[in-house]
Amino acid sequence: MNKTPREILFERHRSAEPRLDAVRRTALREALARQPRTREAANATAKFSLADLLGRLWTELFWSCRRSWAGLAVAWLAIVTVNYFTLEPPLLARTAATDATPAILSFLLEQKRLVAELTEAPPPPEPATVPYVPRPRSERRSVKLAAA
Repeated sequence: MNKTPREILFERHRSAEPRLDAVRRTALREALARQPRTREAANATAKFSLADLLGRLWTELFWSCRRSWAGLAVAWLAIVTVNYFTLEPPLLARTAATDATPAILSFLLEQKRLVAELTEAPPPPEPATVPYVPRPRSERRSVKLAAA
C-alpha cells in the first residue's frame, strides 16, 4: 500500500497535536481576557471623534495620492488659464461696435417724429432712401454665425 507524502507527514507529526491544541487554548484565553466584557466598556473603546475621522480620511484619500492630486490641480489650472486668455469679448461690446441695423434706425426716426409731433416742433426732413437693388451672388458677403 502506497502512502502519499501528506499521509506520511501527518503520521510523523501526530504527536505534536496535543501541544498545538494547548497553545491554541492559551492564545484564545488571553485574547478573550483582553476583550471588554460589557457593552459600556466596548462603546468606550470604540468611540471615534470627528477629528479622528477627518484625519483618517485625509490620510487615506488625499495624502496617499498626493502626486495624483497635484497633477489634477495643475491640469485644472492650465484649463482655467487657457480659457481665460481665449475668451471672446462680451456680446454687448460686440454689438456696440457694429453699425446699427436699418430696423433700429427706422425705429429711432419714428421716435423722433413722435417727439416732434407731441412738442409741435417741425418734423425732421425725410432721409433719402436708396431703393434696394439685389447684387450678383458673387458680390454677396457670407454671413457666419458664431455659437455662444
